[in-house]
Amino acid sequence: MNVAATATIWQKGLAMDWARIGKIVLWLMAGLVCYFLLLRLVLRKVKGYAPGWRIRCLSCGKTKPAGEAGMIRVAAVGKKYTIGRCGACGRLRWIVVERDPSFEQGTRTHSPD
Repeated sequence: MNVAATATIWQKGLAMDWARIGKIVLWLMAGLVCYFLLLRLVLRKVKGYAPGWRIRCLSCGKTKPAGEAGMIRVAAVGKKYTIGRCGACGRLRWIVVERDPSFEQGTRTHSPD
């Protein structure tokens, strides 16, 4: 076998590997899309799922659980600022979605040293 024949065999093998990798990535993407579609269907029945999160109006300070407001927060981190209608003010205001401090204290598994 000469060098040119070896190079073409290697190129064909590499092309097959890239095709296989492409199929795997495509199946993983399709699986993730299906997972999130099913999660959305399930959570739509619940009307909101955000354990440990509260929404707060920056104008009047009124708070309520984010799940009651119909929000869905799964594996979220940090604060989120958005414009929304406050139930107390009745107007469009800046609303912050933040962790509920009482929820964080209730889920502590061990005491700090």
